[in-house]
Amino acid sequence: MTTAMVNDTEPNIGGTVVPKLQTAAANRILMTNTWGRVREIFEIILAGAPVYTISSHLDLKQPDLKSTIDKYFRGTGLNAHERIKLFKMIWDAMYSEFAGRNAVYERNYAGNQDQQRLDALRWANMRGDTDRYKDVVQQSLDDYDLDGWKQGYLD
Repeated sequence: MTTAMVNDTEPNIGGTVVPKLQTAAANRILMTNTWGRVREIFEIILAGAPVYTISSHLDLKQPDLKSTIDKYFRGTGLNAHERIKLFKMIWDAMYSEFAGRNAVYERNYAGNQDQQRLDALRWANMRGDTDRYKDVVQQSLDDYDLDGWKQGYLD
């Protein structure tokens, strides 16, 4: 998407270029829905691991807790201190008050979800893209019947 926004541009005022409106509209929809998926991936892969950490960074400075922390918080390839630091950063990025506010911002910064889609449809209609999309669907339907693909190239 980024490559298309940079390399597949259209002329603008004063000899400048801007991303094609179709690409910008698609990116607008994609990006406002990506953060939730990123968070879901972290939750699937890490499960509850970021929750199970020390209560405070001050625990790391207590000599009598060092052996317990080192034993129970170490990870594959990471010592306890580095693993705790990683999980605390993940917690701050995904679940803290700041992260919650950021998630709402990411979802809504480009307008409400309905308006994003209505704009994309309006722009596709204005530029003739909707007709092209309908043609692709019709070509596919013409090449398909109840027995499957007519051409046999997917057999």
